[in-house]
Amino acid sequence: MSTPFEIIWTDVSNNVLGVSWFPIGYPATISMPQQLQAHTNAATLQTFETLENVKFFLTGDPDSVDIVQNIWPTLGGSSRPDLNGGYDISFDYGRTYIRFDSTHGVEGSPATWISLPAEAVGAQGADGTLGAFDTAHFIVRVVIPPGADQYGELNISLGIDFDII
Repeated sequence: MSTPFEIIWTDVSNNVLGVSWFPIGYPATISMPQQLQAHTNAATLQTFETLENVKFFLTGDPDSVDIVQNIWPTLGGSSRPDLNGGYDISFDYGRTYIRFDSTHGVEGSPATWISLPAEAVGAQGADGTLGAFDTAHFIVRVVIPPGADQYGELNISLGIDFDII
């Protein structure tokens, strides 16, 4: 029986992740950033597939996704962005973040998916590409806005889409 092709998610210490979660948060807090990595098992399988058009989006319970993609990012409006919140992803070790909102990373709208930049893979990387020997590095965090009044567990996952070449 052969092993199937798969994406392997790990933390910064190379511990394989099944499920990763953020602890309980309160309004006006930012979670501890989680450093994540993604690579494939293509080199191990000696099949050497390359992933192209690698993009990220949020998926999960529709109510939970709506809270972090449509409600939290707009609580302060454009005049008070410091009062906004949501789920963020960084590909440059936390120097800048992209917020998943109604125009970034919407599962039902592939045109909004966030592309994997070359810098997440390293000096030899190419935009949107994850080779058989590559590892993508990124950070995710949760910014809970001061005005948040949505309580309870949020069921959200980071989705990934790609073409196998």
